Amino acid sequence: MFSTTLFFILTFFASTLILSGVYGRSLSELPKKYEETSSQLKGGKFNGGEGACPNGSVPIITTNTNNSFSGLAVQNADTTCIAVVRTNDQNKKFYGVEGAPSLNKPKVNGAQWSAARMKLFNGVESIEAGWMVNPTIFKDQEAHFYVRFQNGGGGCLNTECPGFVQVPGGVPLGMTPASYSQYGGQQYTWRLFIDKHQDDGHWWLSQGDGKSAIGYWPKTLFNGLADHATQVEWGGEVSNPGSTIPLAEMGYGQSPKYSSSKSAFFQHVTVVDESLHNVNPDGTEKHWNCAGYTSLDWGYQGDYWGRLIFYGGPPA
Repeated sequence: MFSTTLFFILTFFASTLILSGVYGRSLSELPKKYEETSSQLKGGKFNGGEGACPNGSVPIITTNTNNSFSGLAVQNADTTCIAVVRTNDQNKKFYGVEGAPSLNKPKVNGAQWSAARMKLFNGVESIEAGWMVNPTIFKDQEAHFYVRFQNGGGGCLNTECPGFVQVPGGVPLGMTPASYSQYGGQQYTWRLFIDKHQDDGHWWLSQGDGKSAIGYWPKTLFNGLADHATQVEWGGEVSNPGSTIPLAEMGYGQSPKYSSSKSAFFQHVTVVDESLHNVNPDGTEKHWNCAGYTSLDWGYQGDYWGRLIFYGGPPA
């Protein structure tokens, strides 16, 4: 199965963005093509070029909506469905997470949304990063890069409330990929990391093999999560408010298979343990909370894939 699939790593992203206080910027995609057996992965980066952000500035995508992103911080359990692989020993302490999600564009309708994300918890507090299709917020059917946090006092998506701090030169929140994975065909992934830095104590988000910094969640946002996470998960999440039919797609919109070309997936799934090493997590479980959305765990599949998990739904 793996020997016939070609993979691409997104090394550039394409989307014309409206930047708050700076120029409109076109981000172009230049994928690196290689066989699955290749171990050379290329991290994401941007062209400078004409219209790029001035040195030291931070790109901020503005939206033409009055809806608050903060409404996505806390979801009604009756409308939100997840299908994940997660750690199941909350006595352990985690100081980071890694994963490379496939870039999919699930179909949604009305007020539905669908996301692929990795997430760290400590009690009611959490941070996450990934891709989301949400036409209510982003005004289109594309997948957008997003971050989200929740603490005892609330939380929100991206930078719509004080929380996540972007760094100059980092990948902008809200961007869209130039290319998406195709069912049974070419696949695209993007490698993400969230690490608790020991020098400042903040949770840092970075991307690519070089771990280029995107931004951070200050430790002062949290109580328990200010020190460590007690649970980590990777997979999909959808919202189906009301009686919307058809249901929102997760991944390719069908039950996952043990196939990298026919299921949405995360590869390179690792955690940062108490020794501050990136390791293949043990003590994990598959978990979903709604009929029709499920996950699979294929375990460690060698250096190229690392730990590999699949997710998706509802059944076709």
